Amino acid sequence: MIDLRRRTVLLLSIAALALGAGCAAGATAQGMTAGPAARAPAEGPLRGAVAVLPVRGGRATHRLLGSRIAGSDFEQALVESLRLAAFLAPSEAEARFALQAEIVEAETVDHNPLLVVTDTSQTVDSTIHYLLTDRRSGAVLLDRRIEVPYTAPGHTSMITEKRNQLAQEGSARESIETLLDELAAIRATEPDAAGAPDAGAPEATPE
Repeated sequence: MIDLRRRTVLLLSIAALALGAGCAAGATAQGMTAGPAARAPAEGPLRGAVAVLPVRGGRATHRLLGSRIAGSDFEQALVESLRLAAFLAPSEAEARFALQAEIVEAETVDHNPLLVVTDTSQTVDSTIHYLLTDRRSGAVLLDRRIEVPYTAPGHTSMITEKRNQLAQEGSARESIETLLDELAAIRATEPDAAGAPDAGAPEATPE
């Protein structure tokens, strides 16, 4: 009788855990923020000179349909990543360069939200389009679609939706890290005859 009660309590506890775990949480700004591995060159044109425009795209998370990347959360992560890497301008009014990001796609491969508890890995493929322009001249300094697959191994969590969230965050984070590397590679030319700095724009990478 006692064993039966214990088993019943255990099964009810597992069921409650599964029901709670099945409610998806969206990718967090903290989880998508890139560390300051890439830093703006001390004399680079982008150092302390970039403002982030409102992020386009993204989807709100539905608790029963799986974790997603919301545009507002990605924007927070992008702003903080630029700040840590010393690219962010003190204010938008002081920024010479404007960075526009659009979340084109962020899909989980073979995702089934009905499988609440599994031990399989979870992969997310994200595509994010970045456009960096010089506000003074209108020149396009960077025009890139960055595609990043990221896999959260099965051991990171027994809960399927938690691994999906980690994979969403990891894909977005590595996309921002790639962007930071490319921003750090941009160099300015000498000021032109009129005294206005000329940021030599690299050729845009074909989409």
